[in-house]
This record gives sequence, structure tokens and C-alpha cells, in this order.
Amino acid sequence: MRITQSGVFRKRVRRLHQREKSILDGQIRKILKDPSAGQEKKGDLKGVFVHKFKIDSTQYLLAYRVTEDTLELIMIGDPKIITVEIYLALREAANWACSGTREPGPDPVSPSPVGV
Repeated sequence: MRITQSGVFRKRVRRLHQREKSILDGQIRKILKDPSAGQEKKGDLKGVFVHKFKIDSTQYLLAYRVTEDTLELIMIGDPKIITVEIYLALREAANWACSGTREPGPDPVSPSPVGV
């Protein structure tokens, strides 16, 4: 099975110490053996699984998706805020993947119609 990493996941792993990275590698191996090891999210995040584990006394959640031949590591983080972060990361990735579908923001150059 092929493993891919999101940019957010890669950045967060870069901050971990070597010992923490080896613990994370063990958890990823556990997921490779049994992709349904985590709990599947509901609603907009259906298809995203979250695996709960501890490094020392700190609890982490590892968010991932599994397709036929790919394990996509989406994010690792604090259980309190990871659901919102997963949603935002997947939404941003979808917007960038669909070129031209992003809604343009307000034009900073054009004047606003004041007093018209």
C-alpha cells in the first residue's frame, strides 16, 4: 500500500522529536495492518478515519483516508481542535485541486460605491 502525506501532516511531523516520530511510525504500521483501526468520522468528513494514541502523557489523533491502494495521512494533532482543522484542510485541498473554482474575493483596487 502506498502512503501519502498532506502538507499539514508533513509540517506537524517535522516538529516532533525523533523518539516521537518512531512512536508515530509504529501507529502508522498498525493502521496499515488494519485500516479500520480508527473511528470513521460522520457528516462532511465521512470517509476520514481518526486513530487515537498517546505519546508520553499527551493524547494525539491521527486523521487518515484509505482508498484501494493508498493510505493518505491528513493530519495529526490535539483531540480538541482536530475535527475543525481536518475539515478546513480538506476543503482547502479541494479548492486548490479544482483550479478556477475558487470564489474570487473582493477586488482591492475598485472603489466602493459610497454615496451613490
